[in-house]
Amino acid sequence: MLSDPQLHYLDNAATSRVDPAVAQAVSEALTELWANPSSLYDPAVAAQDAIAAARARVAKTLHCRSDEIYFTACGSEGNNMAVTGAARPRKHWGNKIVVTGFEHPSVQRPIRALKDEGFTVVEVMPGADGRIDTQKFLAEIDKNTVLAACMAVNNETGAVQDIAALGKGIKARNSRTHFHVDAVQAWLRMPIDLQKWHEVDTLSVSGHKVHAPKGVGALFIRDRRSNRPISAAIRSAACAPAPRTRPTLWVSAWPPRRASRSCAPALHTLPR
Repeated sequence: MLSDPQLHYLDNAATSRVDPAVAQAVSEALTELWANPSSLYDPAVAAQDAIAAARARVAKTLHCRSDEIYFTACGSEGNNMAVTGAARPRKHWGNKIVVTGFEHPSVQRPIRALKDEGFTVVEVMPGADGRIDTQKFLAEIDKNTVLAACMAVNNETGAVQDIAALGKGIKARNSRTHFHVDAVQAWLRMPIDLQKWHEVDTLSVSGHKVHAPKGVGALFIRDRRSNRPISAAIRSAACAPAPRTRPTLWVSAWPPRRASRSCAPALHTLPR
């Protein structure tokens, strides 16, 4: 269908067509990297090395450490894990969640579930330009705030939020508040530097917005003591860094290689 010259597809914010080179990479992974990477023989080591290489390439696009990247099935799964994994372990000292009023349902719905569990939820609505008033958002952060969440780029309006300013302000008001960012619409389309966004605790990305298949995502979890319950939960749920049974995980190695042709606006963000 998409080979029809009369059709002009303009909805990559919803999903994108799989790049032929990525489809080939998946095919090769299924037939050549078939071994269980937890085993010790040579084919298993090759599979393990491929996973490590994929993780390193994703980390490079985000300017973070490879061991802070956890593979997921999609951005929604990463958002769910980050939101619930951050809030519940902190309930012994606080019960407030501050979130924008335009988050993706994969952030909104788990937060609504947390509200049913007794958390207080404050939604900060955007202005007429689609952007959050930073000071208005920060005014809601207090000593009881366990979680703050703001997407980097809105999936419907395209409005870009000032994540750096929000992060600094959140941590200045409460250093224990967990800051989660849904960066699905931002990844490889704008600069993301987690060394500069030092206050961001977790950040989710997804492959199918940038010409990879559905079923490929990643969650950044900053290596801080307060974030260990999230990474431990992911390991126990057999998501990653270990399982390693999801064949399309291999295409996570793709974005940095293909960005020059399909994600040109993000080219300058990729390390040389």
